[in-house]
Amino acid sequence: MTDILVESTPSEMIEANQRNLLNFFLMTSKSSKGIYYFDQNGIEGLNSFIPVSILNRIIKTNTTAKNLEDKFDYIKKMYHDKNIPMYWEIWSNSLPSNIREILQEYGFKYDSEFPAMVLEHTQIPENKSISLNIKKVDNEDEAIILADLFSEIYGVPEPARDGFLNTVLSTGFDINSKLVNYIGYEDEKPVCISSVYYDSGVVGIYNVGTIEGYNRKGYGTEITLFPLMEAKENGYKYMMLQSSEQGLKVYHRMGFKVLSRVETFKLEP
Repeated sequence: MTDILVESTPSEMIEANQRNLLNFFLMTSKSSKGIYYFDQNGIEGLNSFIPVSILNRIIKTNTTAKNLEDKFDYIKKMYHDKNIPMYWEIWSNSLPSNIREILQEYGFKYDSEFPAMVLEHTQIPENKSISLNIKKVDNEDEAIILADLFSEIYGVPEPARDGFLNTVLSTGFDINSKLVNYIGYEDEKPVCISSVYYDSGVVGIYNVGTIEGYNRKGYGTEITLFPLMEAKENGYKYMMLQSSEQGLKVYHRMGFKVLSRVETFKLEP
C-alpha cells in the first residue's frame, strides 16, 4: 500500500502522523462535495460549507512569517465568506516559531487542544481475544451501514454522511485500497466502527466510535485493536491517531504515547 516507516525519530513520527492526517482529508476532499483541501505555500488545511470544526481547519503551517502575512487575508476569506469559524492548529513542528503570537495578533483565541499519538507495533498483542464480530466493509450495502453509523455516532449533518459514503465507495474494497473500514457487530446488530488509512509509511486510525447504549463494553478498544493487529501482520511499525481528551486514558491503556500536544486557535467570522 505504501513504503513502511521502519525506524523513526520523534520528529519524523510527528511529521508522519500529521501527513497521514492531511492525506486522509485530501482523499476525502476528492470524493466529497463541499469539502475543499488547500495548500498555500506550506499552509495546508480544509474548508467546507459544512459547519463542523474538523472540516474547517488549518492543520499544517510550515512557512515564514512573511508568507503567513501575505496569505492570511486570502485564507481567512475562504472561511468567513461562508460565515464559518476558522480553526488553526499549532503542532510542535509548526513554523514560524512565533506562530502563536502571530495568530493572537490576528484576533485568534485559544480554543482547545488534543494529543497526536503513536502506538509501536511491539505494543500490539499477537492474539487478542475479540468478543465482537468485526467485519471489513467490502460492498456497497455495508458501506451504507457504515455511513449511517458514522452519522449516528458523530451527529454530523447529511452532507458529511454522504461525503463519507462517497469516499468509501470511490476508494473501493480491494486489498490495495489505502482506506479500510470496519464494522463491529454485537450478535447481528452493528454497533461500532473504525477506519484505517495506510499512508506516509504508517497506519492512521480514524472514525472510531460506538452507538449510544453500547458504550463502556470495551467495543471501542476492540474496534481499534483489531485493525491494528492486521496492520502489524502486514509489517507496519507505527500506528497513529489524534485523540480527544475523553479518549486519552483509553489509548494510554492500549499503549499509545503522546507525540505532540496540538493547540487549536479559533477566529470567529
